[in-house]
Amino acid sequence: MTRSLLRCEQGNSFIEMAFAAPLLASLLIGMVDLSRAVSTKLQMVQVAQRTIERVQRNGFEPDHAETLETEAETAAGGGATATVSAWLECGSSTTKLGYTDSCASGQAYARFVGISVSTNFEPVFGTDIFPGANADGTFTLAGTAGVRTQ
Repeated sequence: MTRSLLRCEQGNSFIEMAFAAPLLASLLIGMVDLSRAVSTKLQMVQVAQRTIERVQRNGFEPDHAETLETEAETAAGGGATATVSAWLECGSSTTKLGYTDSCASGQAYARFVGISVSTNFEPVFGTDIFPGANADGTFTLAGTAGVRTQ
């Protein structure tokens, strides 16, 4: 009787599947999380680009920054933060001066507006062991865009 049980192979595929199922489930969950993260990152980039398009359409004044930030945060969804930065560069220097400052007479100048929109992405199984993870197991995803206004 025991010899016939040892030679029986009827349950082998079930046992092999029991070993492989957790690995396959982990891969599936990982792919879903990665897809969600890419989608969230794309959403942040699109919000930043649409905000810059608004700047191109309507122009920019430093007192518009708070309104642009609020609109970008609303468009990005709950928990998102947006930061508008505006600066002036004189000549070939990359030093960032205040947007309303002025350059020396006759010196070439350029004014820029940039925006960064970020949010925390929470994976299905959050952990802080992955590179770039926050202490709470989330990941900060950001989108940026900018334009030269003058």
